[in-house]
Amino acid sequence: MAKTLLQLTQNILSDMDSDEVNSIYDTVEALQVASIIVDTLEAEFNNLDLPSFNRILKLESVSDLSRPNYLRYGSDVNLIGTLRYRDGRNNGRYSPVEYVTPQEFFERQLMWTSSGPSTKLIEDASGVSYYIKTNSCPHYYTSIDNDLLIFDSYDSEYDDTLQSSKSFVMGAVNLSDVVITDDYVFPIPDNLYPLLKAEAKSTAFMTLKQMAHPKSEQIARRQRSRMQHNIYKSGKANNAYARSKFNFARNR
Repeated sequence: MAKTLLQLTQNILSDMDSDEVNSIYDTVEALQVASIIVDTLEAEFNNLDLPSFNRILKLESVSDLSRPNYLRYGSDVNLIGTLRYRDGRNNGRYSPVEYVTPQEFFERQLMWTSSGPSTKLIEDASGVSYYIKTNSCPHYYTSIDNDLLIFDSYDSEYDDTLQSSKSFVMGAVNLSDVVITDDYVFPIPDNLYPLLKAEAKSTAFMTLKQMAHPKSEQIARRQRSRMQHNIYKSGKANNAYARSKFNFARNR
């Protein structure tokens, strides 16, 4: 059953022996509790690999002819799980693009020492120059600043730069644009709701009542431990998660 921001706010206010409200805007305290809940949601869940956060996304174009191998994270992209790029030489199929660390990326690129008809010299913002291929879609990429993605190649036969429209990303979205309204529904599975409730209640008691709530803190610890084993509804997915999480680029 979906839980709303108002319902959780009312629940915490009741436990705090505060006034009843019909809207989070009825009292200053209700709005404070609602804000604590949203802050807790963003702080505790934003960097988790949760199925409910996963989306099909696209990267943003940079359109810089001097750096045609760059794309930018979309404003809604928090973590990247899978990245593919449309390959014009392969009947427009989306080819997988592998993440590598910045060190590995530049070790590969700096091995190329001379330009040719299928290479281009690129100067990074740091001033480092390196060569990229200009006759194939990307095969691997990296990111240094969590803003720009740097690819090893682009295909000049089809485009002047890498294109947002040709990118395909399976990843997790940010929770930074939560709107505080009564009917806001938390984008988390029901089994993680107790964790959000316990963490928010503990913070609310400490912030507004200047007192700890040991029971909520105990529940939060228990739920956090349980969460690691039961994020996915599918048993197979849980086993895979327990063995190894996705290689998400933006959290590196």
